[in-house]
Amino acid sequence: MTSIEGPREGALGASGGVVDPFLPGERRVRTWSNWAGNQSCRAQVLVPTTEPELCRVVADAAASGRVVRAVGAGHSFSDVALSDAVLVDLSGYDRVLAVDADARTVTVQAGARLHELSRSLWTRGLAFTNLGDTDVQPVAGATQSATHGTGVGFGNLSSSIIGMRLIDGLGQVHELSAVSEPEVFRAARAAVGALGLVSTLTIQLSPAFHLHAVHEPRRIDEVLERFGELVAGNDHFELFWVPDTGWSLTKRHRRKHDRLAPRSRRFELLTDELYDNVLFGLANRVGRWRPTVGREVAKRISSPGRVEFNDRSYRVFASPRRVRFVEMEYAVPIEAT
Repeated sequence: MTSIEGPREGALGASGGVVDPFLPGERRVRTWSNWAGNQSCRAQVLVPTTEPELCRVVADAAASGRVVRAVGAGHSFSDVALSDAVLVDLSGYDRVLAVDADARTVTVQAGARLHELSRSLWTRGLAFTNLGDTDVQPVAGATQSATHGTGVGFGNLSSSIIGMRLIDGLGQVHELSAVSEPEVFRAARAAVGALGLVSTLTIQLSPAFHLHAVHEPRRIDEVLERFGELVAGNDHFELFWVPDTGWSLTKRHRRKHDRLAPRSRRFELLTDELYDNVLFGLANRVGRWRPTVGREVAKRISSPGRVEFNDRSYRVFASPRRVRFVEMEYAVPIEAT
């Protein structure tokens, strides 16, 4: 087992501004908003850097009857992180505490960011088994909100937690695992903060792997007709329907260890930035101004066509999302799609 240090200095707050370091007795009130901009609150924002400081924040709040919420990248669209009292910003609590290459596990503080962890773990021959479409969140926020990827054969990120340290509403630390307080552990892996603040997480990893990706536009009626086949025939499959058109953008990913064949930087910028962000953002802005015109713009924005490449898993799983949006998610049986 090896211990390594994570990023520490110059951390950013969840809404992008520099946050002052935690100071005992500090009572500064700030406005915090989530990434989408649809949720905001004014609260005392504290940035603890050690577990004892986290415990003291919770204990002090409990003694004074104040509500504590933890915030990370602000990628939840609901009001789950809002508080009119105390917000705990995890950006100063982001160390990687230990990596066990033989057991394929990593132990990290709650504020460690997924994209930074992925790059660090890759150098040790390890990777997250599954990731969602964005990886800017801290590991605690991503797991507490049950952030998921795709693939019927793989669980979400929360399911890979094998141990954690949780600070309850009185500021006491609980060591949780399938052996130690197993019922609390099962609930705490994705408790949306209801059971307390997550201090550290131990996560089961996979050997580093490549993903063979095929991204292409396909007729939506064809995709829906073959949906079960596409899900079963790929390790990971997802589609994005383009409203008011007969087209969808599909992503098929298969786990392979073939030689890396990533997209060129130029083509990556073309697809991820120009099409997925600049033009998509333009269509949204026009649609907000005049919906009928926006629909026509969406129909006329061409796609880069079929794209096929093979790259590191974390680079394929996640995409840059610069267009702000608000979403709701529903789970339905595959046969009802």
